[in-house]
Amino acid sequence: MTLGWAYTVWKTSSDDRQALDVLNRPAGDKSLIEELKQPSQRLGKVVQQTRKCNHCLRTYICIVEILSPHS
Repeated sequence: MTLGWAYTVWKTSSDDRQALDVLNRPAGDKSLIEELKQPSQRLGKVVQQTRKCNHCLRTYICIVEILSPHS
């Protein structure tokens, strides 16, 4: 698994494939900054989380990388 700058992505369930494509990008790919509206600069490994909005009932996907400073 590639370590690099991480980005948090919230996508509707219909865009899951597009969100997962982020995982295949090289670490430090600057095009991610342009594509993602709210990049979160944390170093670490990729995990996938999903949540459902209580208002619109859409499922959102969150891709997060978190790494402790000592790792």
